[in-house]
Amino acid sequence: HNVNLIWNFFSTGHGRGAVDGVGGTVKRLVWRGVMAKQCVIRNAYDFVQYATAVITDINIILIDAQHIKAQSSLLNQRWDGIRAIPDTLKIHYVKSLSPYNVE
Repeated sequence: HNVNLIWNFFSTGHGRGAVDGVGGTVKRLVWRGVMAKQCVIRNAYDFVQYATAVITDINIILIDAQHIKAQSSLLNQRWDGIRAIPDTLKIHYVKSLSPYNVE
């Protein structure tokens, strides 16, 4: 995992990132379609189908249960090796130094 990362946390958005804004935008636009009776969303597939039809500048994909199950053991192995960071609410800046090592 050779990833260089620097992340700044601000009190108004502590624990939230860019992905939260993107997800909120997608959900809001789909909800507008539901309220305008332009679509009926019965499941994740319907959500992705409608979202990709009305939102062209965000890449939306459906990850099915089989894919999640296939990846879950790998993800569990990664999470098992990570220790909790104490006092995360007091942290406002994080920089990756190496795998499993942050400043």
